[in-house]
Amino acid sequence: MQIYDVNYSKSVVDRIKDLFDYIATINTYESAARYVDDLIDEINTLSYRADTIPKLLYTTPLVRNLNSKRLLVKNGKISVFFHITDNYVFVDYIIPSKLVTQEI
Repeated sequence: MQIYDVNYSKSVVDRIKDLFDYIATINTYESAARYVDDLIDEINTLSYRADTIPKLLYTTPLVRNLNSKRLLVKNGKISVFFHITDNYVFVDYIIPSKLVTQEI
C-alpha cells in the first residue's frame, strides 16, 4: 500500500475557510472548528485510501480531468474531487454533493 502526501488547491483551502466562517455565523466558533477539523481529517484519509477509489467514468462541469476521482465525506454531503500524481494526492475541488451533475 502506497502512502501519499495530500495537497490542497487554493480554491479548496478558500472553500474550507468559507465553510468555517458560515458555520461560525450560524453556530459557535467551536462547532465550526470541530466540523472543519473532521472534514480535513476525512480528506486526509486519501493519504492511504486514494488507490482504492476508482477513477470517474464521467466529467462534471467543474472537473473535466478523466484521471479525477471522487471521495464522499461528511456522510456523503460533500464531494471531494482529486487526482494522483506520483507520490501526491492533489485535492482539486470540493462541492456540496447535491450540486454535482454528470456529463458523459
